[in-house]
Amino acid sequence: MDWYEDWRAISIRIGAYLDAAKLFFASVPVEGSDFHAVSNTSFIPNAKNLKERIQEFVKLYSDELPQSALDASNHFLSIFKPGRYNGIAGVQGSSLFLAEFKSEFELSIAGSAEYAKSLVEWAFIHLQRTLVVDKDVGRKWNEAFSSGELSCERLGAVHLLSHGIWAFKAHAIGERTDLILGEPINFNDVKVTKSVLVLTEWKTVGSQGEIESKSKKAKKQAERYGVGSLAGFELATNRYIILVSRKNLMPPQDIKDGQLLYRHINIAVEPDPPSVS
Repeated sequence: MDWYEDWRAISIRIGAYLDAAKLFFASVPVEGSDFHAVSNTSFIPNAKNLKERIQEFVKLYSDELPQSALDASNHFLSIFKPGRYNGIAGVQGSSLFLAEFKSEFELSIAGSAEYAKSLVEWAFIHLQRTLVVDKDVGRKWNEAFSSGELSCERLGAVHLLSHGIWAFKAHAIGERTDLILGEPINFNDVKVTKSVLVLTEWKTVGSQGEIESKSKKAKKQAERYGVGSLAGFELATNRYIILVSRKNLMPPQDIKDGQLLYRHINIAVEPDPPSVS
């Protein structure tokens, strides 16, 4: 189990606790009327168990969590003290602390995904601008283009890795295949380097007339990827179709399919020179 799946289990438990607390408070018409003493026999012990579960979670995944999520967790653990809580006021305090923590933690996860998207975009912009000004890089990419898609995806994967991005492609049976080595990804390497995993499909395109058919083929290949994402490492919502051409071409519109976005990017190995004003 990866940390995201583990967190989802904790999140569900917190949600169930908060739902039960709502029912509890709806059933207490007057402060102090906890007739069955469920505050101290059920809610407070469950709050203690939740804190212990979150402590175990943080200890187990401290090297993998986004820093903002780790900070939110540590702050919550330092101020949440259910052992001191009692009665109806204790249920109120536990509920408020847990609700706030759940919100902060999930907001921090969403933020890390946005950062990962910007990192990928930055890497592709850097590559295209380098091809404009660096003749040595342009020569290597021209050779790769002539050799075919495999050479382009390997060269592209090396560039992305320099930006902290571990690009992979979908295998027929759902495995993540390393673009450089051509074998299943070693996740220990991904974790040690704290890289962002990104699904990519690379196609060489000879002309604007080919771009539609090539992009459709790439999307079909990307669609067969059905492995559960490694959240915290993997950008699960965006899949990238990179169309490599000699000259600049107009890529198709990005495709939104449910929660997935198929992002089209054109990389020109002989880009037009920048305009001179």
